[in-house]
Amino acid sequence: MSEKQSSHEVQQIFSVIEDISNKIERFPVSFIYEKNRDVKELRAKHLQYVKHSVTSLISCESYYDGCDCTDNCESSECGCKSTHGFFYDPTIPGLHPSLISPDTGKFSHTIYECNSSCTCTPGCLNRLVQHGTTLPLQIFKTHNKGWGVRAIPLNPSKSVDNRFQETIIKKGQFVCEYAGEIIKTEQVKSRWKVYQEREEGEGDAGNYVLCLKEHIGHERILRTNIDPTFIGNVGRYINHSCSPNLAIFLARVNSLIPIAALFAVRDICAGEELSFDYAGKIGIQDGNKLEYVTKEVMGGYTSREEPKHFQGLEKKPCLCSSEECRGILPFDESL
Repeated sequence: MSEKQSSHEVQQIFSVIEDISNKIERFPVSFIYEKNRDVKELRAKHLQYVKHSVTSLISCESYYDGCDCTDNCESSECGCKSTHGFFYDPTIPGLHPSLISPDTGKFSHTIYECNSSCTCTPGCLNRLVQHGTTLPLQIFKTHNKGWGVRAIPLNPSKSVDNRFQETIIKKGQFVCEYAGEIIKTEQVKSRWKVYQEREEGEGDAGNYVLCLKEHIGHERILRTNIDPTFIGNVGRYINHSCSPNLAIFLARVNSLIPIAALFAVRDICAGEELSFDYAGKIGIQDGNKLEYVTKEVMGGYTSREEPKHFQGLEKKPCLCSSEECRGILPFDESL
């Protein structure tokens, strides 16, 4: 990872690691810092960068048939598009903006991209999430929330702290995956105990486990746990907000295990911090509900009214400062 020195207009010196992904991503993921201990912290906790989630639970071979297109799936007769639907706008690149409602909670379709069984090329219009980030991202130290993520121009001409006015991420655009280790719920519970002990010893170790829940009908729940604590991508540094500019939508490529894909729910300016709602619900369709929630602390919320079994537990305050702030970070009581 190469480093270079930069300076703010107020002569504050900082350093930049130009790409912590080591070119794994299509676009660089830079890391800006002021003190060497920040780099030591990054390398001690984030041991391996991956573009996509890793798992030993199932084979990565495609579990559904692919198309036999030769036109990069531009035709409406594409087998994948006719079977699973097609939701991308290639000019963004991302979801068609009309599919994202103001409350980000109405789009409940799972995105099925073309896979290894398809004959189309990597440039196919139905291959997006599988390619990784769609623009340069930067990890930076926020004022009061630890590390955060913002989007920056590919060739910035100004300091990133000058807050660009131009839109750099369009509504609907795919930004990145929330990638990590796919683990069983039993592992989540055991790791959570370790993370708690580390937090007590180090002050604030953090817990990044994301739990995806797909409610099938009224009885069945498909649960996917993503832990990027040590093995993950830039998504692990994106903070929570009760009024987020990103939302998670489920995508599947070659596997039954869903991908937590982060799409923009509105236009985003360069330098603006990226965020998603850790307790967001993706939507409801034909009785099937999709939701996701992270376990952040020993307390939290599932609604504006605090559940009785949370009362008296230690809470971690939400610092998003939005008008819709619920006051407390989310919590998965099942863990």
